[in-house]
Amino acid sequence: LALVCLGTMVMSGYKIVSRLCTIVMPVMLFLFSLLYGNALYHQQIYDEYRVNMLLNDLSKMECLDRNRIKNIQLRGNGGFSPAIKDSIENYGVLKRLVPIRIQEGLFYSEVYFLIFSDLLNYFKYVSSIGKSRYAIDDSAMNIYIDNSFHTIKVDDNNVVVIVKEQDNKEQ
Repeated sequence: LALVCLGTMVMSGYKIVSRLCTIVMPVMLFLFSLLYGNALYHQQIYDEYRVNMLLNDLSKMECLDRNRIKNIQLRGNGGFSPAIKDSIENYGVLKRLVPIRIQEGLFYSEVYFLIFSDLLNYFKYVSSIGKSRYAIDDSAMNIYIDNSFHTIKVDDNNVVVIVKEQDNKEQ
């Protein structure tokens, strides 16, 4: 569509405007592609960091046993990387394009969480996709780890991981 508009402008005698558009459009697309690529890179690094911290905490659990598989459920949202939060706020389209890999309710997030680790040998994942309520009730569960990134609650048969979104706004 843009090429048709430019062609029409060229044919109708707007040579200066068409040349300016021909130069400015590719530069803008190139700059946006750099911004988008940078946002994807930083989000991937941030998600891997968060998953590694979570897996490190899960691997420290004394109750892990290959013979007794526990149910695990992921809740919450890891949020965007602090490195790209300003870009996300300034360019709303990035919010839709950059995926958050650690969040409940997305099949991709659940697969990413399980494949990234060796959790399949210890846990059976209980999905929250399409459910109005959580399948695992965590009201009577003991808190195993609670830090600024996530909370891990455990009981005899279940583990609930509540991922917290980081708020890095300066006050």
